[in-house]
Amino acid sequence: LSRDGQAVVIHDEDIRRVAGRDGRVRDLTSSELRDFARAPTLREVLEDPGCRNLLVNVELKHCPGQNGELARAVAGAVLGREERVLFSSFNPLLLRAMARRLPRVPRALLATGENDPGNKIYLKRMWLACLARPHMLNYDGRYFTPRFARRLSARHVPVAIWTVESDAEARKFLAMGAKSIISPVPHIV
Repeated sequence: LSRDGQAVVIHDEDIRRVAGRDGRVRDLTSSELRDFARAPTLREVLEDPGCRNLLVNVELKHCPGQNGELARAVAGAVLGREERVLFSSFNPLLLRAMARRLPRVPRALLATGENDPGNKIYLKRMWLACLARPHMLNYDGRYFTPRFARRLSARHVPVAIWTVESDAEARKFLAMGAKSIISPVPHIV
């Protein structure tokens, strides 16, 4: 969420990696983010002719103290384009907020088994997943095992695997029961 309340498309909470300079997304306007980091607004992406026929996975990043404002801004940008969007987030409460605002838009809970201070035990074990009311699970391929795949299949939980970077990896995960893959590589499989 930009300083002027726009949902912007940028991965990190700061612009250092993409702009080579300091600046937190929440402290910059959408215009400054476009100028410094080439970060468009979500509305601009969804209105772009090159995206009109694509399903857009909108990953909602946790914005401490601003999650309500983020949910409002994203819903405003998506309104009228609901059939072209999927919401995903590590934050089940953000997904719950989006379910209330745009209940027809599918939601995917992002999860990983990574040992990282930010990956709290309740996130790692997906204890709050029921709050998100997700339609599917987007899971980190580094931790997707045949045993876990069987557990998800038995519970009829569709899963997409991220980040898949080769045809061989994609085929392996699809054979294990993944319904789809998330990849930075165009035309994989």
